This record gives sequence, structure tokens and C-alpha cells, in this order.
Amino acid sequence: MYAEVMIAINTLFNFSMLSFTNKICMYRISFKRLLVSSLIGGTIVTVLGDAIIVVLLSFVFMTAWAFGWRIMEWKRGASVTAIAALFAGGLLTALQPILSAASSYYFVMIACIICYAGLHFFQSKWMDGKVNAMNVQLTHSSEVEVFGKNIPLTVFIDTGNTCTEPLSGKPVHFVAFEAVKHAMDEELIRSLLAWEAGDPTRLSQFPERYRSIIRLIRLSTIQKKETWAIAFRYENWFLGNENGHYLMPGYVVLTKQNTKFPKGADAILHVSAMTTFKNERGKADVS
Repeated sequence: MYAEVMIAINTLFNFSMLSFTNKICMYRISFKRLLVSSLIGGTIVTVLGDAIIVVLLSFVFMTAWAFGWRIMEWKRGASVTAIAALFAGGLLTALQPILSAASSYYFVMIACIICYAGLHFFQSKWMDGKVNAMNVQLTHSSEVEVFGKNIPLTVFIDTGNTCTEPLSGKPVHFVAFEAVKHAMDEELIRSLLAWEAGDPTRLSQFPERYRSIIRLIRLSTIQKKETWAIAFRYENWFLGNENGHYLMPGYVVLTKQNTKFPKGADAILHVSAMTTFKNERGKADVS
């Protein structure tokens, strides 16, 4: 009976660590496979003892069964599982004086709950850190040449923005109206504000010198409603610092509000901005 209880306890702790790794590494490993792997690790330690060589052997077999026998796949999963084990072990060691007064049964139950809760908290902070790091990588300074002027903008590359101009297939970026308003003449501003999506073909109100760079873009809202928007072709858009590069030719749609732009950016770029390019002169081809 004692052996079965110890196997169950070790299996529970192992399952907590493997589940943590499964979520962190986004492996999508099934519950059954994680449970079997945890049972293998728990059984080896219970039957063969807790010597260092036995613990290492148990860890290798458990993680290899869970994450695969290929060295790179195993190495990644085993590394994260080891971090989880160190975190859980350190947490329980720190709380051991508090829990020492409890009976063995309650100690095990409380330890399991603390282990699971601690790893869940660790996982959430880990994922938040990864998201923040990615957001930093996708946020850049830039300078766009549009309306005959160069305008500095802070931009965010949105991997979910796949909007394109229907005729040319060129990317469409979304820019806060307030961020470029100072570069627009009053006549263009009045025409843009007076334009209504309900009558999208009425473009004659725009100054003639701007009509050649205007395109109509059909957008689909979150509510699955379709609407029209005015897009302006930009001349050049330089992304990054002196070691940066030019975006491929495209269009900008001006939005009245930018409160939902990530990281307080002035513009949301098309996903193609992740694969920007230079031509031989170091400038974008806007033909």
C-alpha cells in the first residue's frame, strides 16, 4: 500500500511539471501521454530508490517518453521541465517549516496544491514575458513619406493584419489620423471628413492632385460588417534606425482613433513588414 501511495504522489508531482512544460513549449501533447510519462518517472524512483543516478535515470526516461526521443526535442522539453522542478522544489523547501506541523496526508495534499498553483503562476508570468518581448520586437520607429512630407511614426507590426488593396495586392497599413493630420492641407482634411462610406464612389470632392494616390478599400469589421475606407498610396516608408530598411509599396488607411493600437503606436503595419526589402538604390520601388 505504501508503494502505491508513493507512486501516486510522485506521479502527481511529475504530471504538474510535464503539464507546465507542455504549455510553455506549446507541444500539444495528450493528457494520456503526459500521465503515462509521469507514472514512469514516479515508478522508477519508488522502486529503485532516490539515489542521484536513479533520479536522473527517472528524469531522462520520463521526459523522453513525454517529449520524444530525438535529441533536440528532448533537450528543449527536459530543460524546461528541470526549471519547473527547481522552481517547485525551491517553493516547497521555503514553505516546509510552515507545513511541518501538518499530518503526512495533509502535507502531501497541501504540497501538491502549492506545487500546481506555483507552476501555474510561473507559467503565466513566463508567457507574459514572452508576449512583452515579442511586442518589443514588433514595435519600431519609422518615417513615412506621404502627402509630400516625411512624417515620423511609431509603428507596430500586426501579424493579424493581412489587408491588401484589391487591384494591386499591395499591403494596407492603418495610421492614426491625428498622427499625420499636421502634414495634410486643410482642403484634404475637409474632403476626408466629409466623405461618407455610405457613398464610397463619391471621390470628386477630393482635390484633383490627390486622386491618383487614392484607392477604395473594402474592410470587414469585428462584427462581420463590411464597410469602405479611403486609402492613400505612400511614396516611401523607412522602418527602423540607420540600419533599417524600406517597406514594400502600399497604402495607408487613416483611423480616427488610435487608443487600441498596441504599445501606444501611431500605426499598425501589415504583416508583410516583417519581410521588408531594399532595392539596389536603397529605396523602395513605388512604381
